[in-house]
Amino acid sequence: VKVALTEPFGVRLGAAGGAVFIQGRALGYPGVEQARSSLEAADVILFVGDGAHHPGAGDEEVAKMLDRDSQGRGIPRLLCLNKMDQLKAEDVERNVQAFCKLVGTEEYMMTTATRGHNVDRLVEMIVAKLPERAPMY
Repeated sequence: VKVALTEPFGVRLGAAGGAVFIQGRALGYPGVEQARSSLEAADVILFVGDGAHHPGAGDEEVAKMLDRDSQGRGIPRLLCLNKMDQLKAEDVERNVQAFCKLVGTEEYMMTTATRGHNVDRLVEMIVAKLPERAPMY
């Protein structure tokens, strides 16, 4: 099972299978083409955004890349809005709606990864979207 994620840049293999990470400010780096081509085999796309802020240019660039490179494949998208501990109450609805619209999903989880808040629930969301099949590795 492969999972395409958008933050941070790198490639990691784990118990759930392969994971591809692409970070907005890393889109110009050589390894990004390999990560982009891995989207073809992805079962889930997890877009990780800084929930404490409204989507920025980097978020928009990654979303455009995902739209272009995964177009028509029907890959489920999930949204993780990290840094919820830094999010002002009055900005919650605005930021959530903006990110959901940008990513093209209504399925999101707000997290504070440094403290482990909702990370287990996020993993459950990801696993629930993965197809059942024999391990690839």
